[in-house]
Parts: sequence; structure tokens; C-alpha cells
Amino acid sequence: MLKPIGFIFRGRHSDELGVGVKSTNRTVTPERRKKEFTILGRSGSLELPSDEYNKRYITVDIGIVNNDKFEDLRSQVRQVASWLSGNGYLIFDDEPTKAYEASVYDAIDLEQWELMSKGVASVTFECQPFAVSKDLNRQIKQGTSNVNLTVTNHGNANTCGEIIIKNTGSTNINKITITRKVVKQ
Repeated sequence: MLKPIGFIFRGRHSDELGVGVKSTNRTVTPERRKKEFTILGRSGSLELPSDEYNKRYITVDIGIVNNDKFEDLRSQVRQVASWLSGNGYLIFDDEPTKAYEASVYDAIDLEQWELMSKGVASVTFECQPFAVSKDLNRQIKQGTSNVNLTVTNHGNANTCGEIIIKNTGSTNINKITITRKVVKQ
């Protein structure tokens, strides 16, 4: 039998809070941003090509069902509300190497089961369009003269990179050259 999926958000797993999870909307791709202009005196519109994407919305239903008393349900709901406040990385059990930069902005309503100390809620995470590697592609090089470093994007979307140069010595760093080579497939 398959184990139900859960997720990590802000460093805590849903199992730690006794929350069951059902993924209801994890789109395959985010919505592509449309660049469309209406021009006076021209029928239709002018559309420019776009390789940019809007934010992705991921919706899960969570179940809070392991309570015998209404007081316990309310206590657990408050813990879950605190956990889902703010922003952080969202990592699903069935994609453990991928993380979404996510935030919860919408109100979360708990639908309590009739006459029971249990309930379900729908949670929508507002995420950046693409998942990032959970283990960021970090490379550390040391040297006193020419240091060559190749960084390769193994994802399926264009992405920005961050290069941090830290001087741990006592002399100035001079004449930095960064060469960018784009490989089109």
C-alpha cells in the first residue's frame, strides 16, 4: 500500500503536526505570461513572444483528524496556522529534491466535520513559477590566480545565477572576468 504524501513547509513536515494531505492542484506548468497589446485603429492585438511565466499556485487539502476533544482540535489548528504563516520552501514527499519558494496569503477556513473534533481545510501556496534544487548548486573554489568554474543549469527553465566572491586574504582581488557561454539545444 502506498504511503500518503505529505510536505515540508518552513522546515517542518506535515506529519509532525498530525496533518493528512491531499494534493488537489499541482499544475504541470505555470501560466505563461502573455505580452499582448491593443493598438488603436488595428483589428485584433499585437502579441510578442514570451518565455516568461507568472507565479504558480499549488493547492492542497489538509485533514486534522487525530483529536478526541474539541479543545485538542482547536489547539492543533492554532499550531497548523502558525506553521502555515509566512513564507519558506515547500517540498513534497514525492519530489524530495525540488523546492518551491512559497507563501500563504489567503485565509484558511477549517471545515469542521459535523459533531466531530476533526476537520479539513484547503491551503493555497503562492509560489515562484519553477521549483529549485533543494540542494542548491554550490561550488567553492580557492586560488591565488586563475580560477575556472563551470556552472551548469540542469533544470528545464532559464534561471538567474548568483556568484559570490569572498576575499579571505589580505590583498585586493583585481581583474575579475566572468565569461558567459550560452548553449542552445
